[in-house]
Amino acid sequence: MKSMIVAAAAAAVVVAGTPTGPSVPIAPGVDLPYVSLGTGSGQKGDVAKATFLWLHAGGIGIDTAYDYFDEDEVAQGMAAANATSDDV
Repeated sequence: MKSMIVAAAAAAVVVAGTPTGPSVPIAPGVDLPYVSLGTGSGQKGDVAKATFLWLHAGGIGIDTAYDYFDEDEVAQGMAAANATSDDV
């Protein structure tokens, strides 16, 4: 069930780092996808695995913040998915 949710959510977004689904322009030449992975739910799940699965499924938006204290986990998931900050 979880993989179906991830795949459905990711279906709205990617092709070489460019949103293909619904997005909103936030700056000239920069579009923010409507669907992003949220890492600050407070549930403290496996953020690295969630990040990897999200990127592997084609997602590009990651909603995170310094106050979530999960930078290392997001970086681990990105590394596992061979993604750079330019990809997300």
